[in-house]
Amino acid sequence: MVINCKWVEKHLDKEDLVEIEKAVVHAEMKSSGEIVPVLIRRSTPIGHVFPLLFLSLISFVIVLGFDQKLKYFFDIGWGTEVFVVASLFFASYFLAKVERIQRLLTSNYDMNKEVIERAELEFYQSSIKSTKGQTGILLFVSFMERQAVILADKAISAKCSAETWDEVIKILIEGIKQKNMKVGIISGINRCGEILAQHLPASPKNTNELSNRLVVRDH
Repeated sequence: MVINCKWVEKHLDKEDLVEIEKAVVHAEMKSSGEIVPVLIRRSTPIGHVFPLLFLSLISFVIVLGFDQKLKYFFDIGWGTEVFVVASLFFASYFLAKVERIQRLLTSNYDMNKEVIERAELEFYQSSIKSTKGQTGILLFVSFMERQAVILADKAISAKCSAETWDEVIKILIEGIKQKNMKVGIISGINRCGEILAQHLPASPKNTNELSNRLVVRDH
């Protein structure tokens, strides 16, 4: 199995992807539900992070007078300012790539809003709603924001309230926080399968309508 998103290789290898796919197969055997796990690098735009970080660092340096102290110890004329600005520019560029910094400089409101909207977009643009019995369910994990969303089609929503999935969401998020994404995703899939089995048990004509593979996207 090949994943084109290089970032995910830091968290999941080929064997992990196979195990996740097997977990989906096993969970779906218990019910008529179709589980689609999706992992996205981030849902929230981060274009604001670099300029905000750069301006913050410059302000910090000026307020504390670090530029003047450098001039005092290393007086190279106007070159001191150039050195300081260039150093802060490159520092900001690389720090802006760190997920923790991205979360720090993005409001919780914006992250929550963007994750929900991105999950809804994935749900409606995917083949989840094409199942005959309207039994598709999306397990959506947004890595940078450390958030998860579960969206279910009509047949499942009619029997399971949104609060039903809170435990599964907690399991998925805990897997990311504990830096064990495979265990988190598989545990979430297994629990989801148990819940679906209670409300939508497998029928004799249970067929696999959707792919069992983990869907991975950059954005």
